Amino acid sequence: MSRLLWTQRANFGPLKRNFHAMVYQTKRQRVLLWGGAGEGVHGPLNDTWEWDGTSWSQVADMGPVGPGAMSYDEDRAVVVLVDQSNNTWEWDGSAWTQVDANAPPVTPGVMAYDTARKRTVVFAANSTEAAAPGQTSEWDGQEWTQVADTGPASRSDHALVRDDVRNQLVLFGGQNIALATIFGDTWIWNGNAWQQRASFGPAARAEHAMSFDTSRSRVVLFGGRGLAASIGDTWDWDGVRWVQVQDMGPTARCDHGIAYDAARKRTVLFGGTIVGGVIADTWELGELP
Repeated sequence: MSRLLWTQRANFGPLKRNFHAMVYQTKRQRVLLWGGAGEGVHGPLNDTWEWDGTSWSQVADMGPVGPGAMSYDEDRAVVVLVDQSNNTWEWDGSAWTQVDANAPPVTPGVMAYDTARKRTVVFAANSTEAAAPGQTSEWDGQEWTQVADTGPASRSDHALVRDDVRNQLVLFGGQNIALATIFGDTWIWNGNAWQQRASFGPAARAEHAMSFDTSRSRVVLFGGRGLAASIGDTWDWDGVRWVQVQDMGPTARCDHGIAYDAARKRTVLFGGTIVGGVIADTWELGELP
């Protein structure tokens, strides 16, 4: 089995930030980073950047205001974004366009694209009853529709990612602030219903990040905030079980962004919150030659 290694890359580019969002644009073969919360006087951010594997380039300085959530619509080749005001935006590679104003409430990481059903899926906290299951909604490119109100407990700050090999979405962790609960559960969405899977693996956490490594057919999870402190471990999900694959690399953190660069076979991580403040470092995870 090949060994994975985290490597620190550029130390320049976007401002220090947390609660930003990152996705990989298949058509452009670039990782897109948007928004978040800046350090100190910078406040909520609305800038947009691309990572080409060597450096960051700013591609827009106007658009939605963060924080929010993003996913990449493979069929229409657009990035779908929901901002902090529940507005839906799309990025075509050159500009942001607002397309709807009635999205479900989101936090970073809670949205993924279902390639089999051609729908963007959001799993969001139940705003009416904290103890009830969360709400699952879909965007078809025209409107949002709630498709389920059963499944995982209501939560925010979880991570949701598309498993392209097993044709399902994977959800892990999160928190229910009203109930003072942090979760460590794993759930699968098959397009019709939620099913709970492993009850073991990574420690309970929120504000972590996940991506799908297409070259190894694994969901990759890094970091987050546990019951006591930030976490700096790396885990793989193979569709059946979680395996810790790396305990060295980026400083323990939460509120960071991750996306998988399929062309270069690298998981790209940027920024987040560490002990001492907000950070602006770039890391990549990949197999050793």
